[in-house]
Amino acid sequence: MGEAARAVSDLFEISWFTRGSDGSGDDLAVSEETLFEGGRAFVFAHRGVRGTSFRERTRFEPAEAAFDRVLRSVRPDVVHIHHWSWLSSGMAAAARAFGARVVLTLHDHVATCPRGRRYRPDDVVCETVVPETCAACVVPRWIEAVRNPDSKARAIVRALFGRSEDLRLLAERERRILDMLASADAIVFPSEDARRRCAERFGSLSDRMRVIPPVWKRPLSAPPRRPDGAVFRVGLLGDPAFAKGIVPAARAIAGCERPTSLDVWGEPSAHVAGVLSAAAPGHVRWRGRYTPDTLGDVMATLDAVVVPSLWPETFGIVAREAAAYGRPVIVSAIGGLADAVVRGVAVGVPPGDVHALRAAIDALPSGSDPIAVPSGVDAEWCEGRDGLRALYADLVVGGKTGA
Repeated sequence: MGEAARAVSDLFEISWFTRGSDGSGDDLAVSEETLFEGGRAFVFAHRGVRGTSFRERTRFEPAEAAFDRVLRSVRPDVVHIHHWSWLSSGMAAAARAFGARVVLTLHDHVATCPRGRRYRPDDVVCETVVPETCAACVVPRWIEAVRNPDSKARAIVRALFGRSEDLRLLAERERRILDMLASADAIVFPSEDARRRCAERFGSLSDRMRVIPPVWKRPLSAPPRRPDGAVFRVGLLGDPAFAKGIVPAARAIAGCERPTSLDVWGEPSAHVAGVLSAAAPGHVRWRGRYTPDTLGDVMATLDAVVVPSLWPETFGIVAREAAAYGRPVIVSAIGGLADAVVRGVAVGVPPGDVHALRAAIDALPSGSDPIAVPSGVDAEWCEGRDGLRALYADLVVGGKTGA
């Protein structure tokens, strides 16, 4: 979001409302003001000691009360909601009632999937939204029972009603999300695939939906040289979860023609680390955490980057970052990652296809020189910046936004 703010900071004064914690141990605290990314920031301290119930994951009244105070203090012309999880979907209606124009960017699939990925624990992509399937996958009645802030006894009694209670909670969730979407003047998606999946569920609002690629932090210096060592280093960056395709990636690496390692940058659980190491003994290197400020140093250790996700990611920023650093990139041709293939930013393979991924890795060139940064990287970034600036300008002068 910081880069998105910078993209329009010469046109508008920016204020932030975000979540955080002051660590005092209380459940909630009032918002506080500070400086962040060159603008005013209001931090809502959500400490999450008890966690939130299933209902509170869509509508959280303490967050709405804090947001109302910020609205009265800032008096914004445009409110752009990026991440409402752990805040409240009710912020959109509150901003609209205040008189602000509302932009809603859905960075994940949370509007149509309580898990946010459209991907089940049994490794199946949910191409369509079926409430009965969602109920079996999420079991919202037990989330409500365990974390209901009122009477836990009453919540447990409600939980005993079974699947009908799950379906009721899911229907209530969808109504709240529909209210949020209907309160937005423009609903923005990182990719056409993400827009399509949401429009299939909320087609009555499709005229408000548009695609604007995210604005991310591009490298300021020339791409670093590649290692040119005895072992070909393939990087896997970010959350090392099974849905990210880490096991197929490890198996592909283990069978490569030249000596190849999978360098994992992230913090896996002990279970994930064990499974991955067993899938490719001697080929996995755990490199630890990295930050945006150290990304250039990370890329300098890698020959290539893979993003082998099994779920339909809405964008895939790691693929774009790696390409901007002159690293060849291989992605699963699914979701927003497929856009990277179409734009020439990455090579695409079918998700979960070990043999196709291995063949693509074997076909990558060795050597220390970075590859030329694909023109699609800059073109997509400029499309995002210009699209965001045009949208804000349109809203401020009162133009009606649409598809």
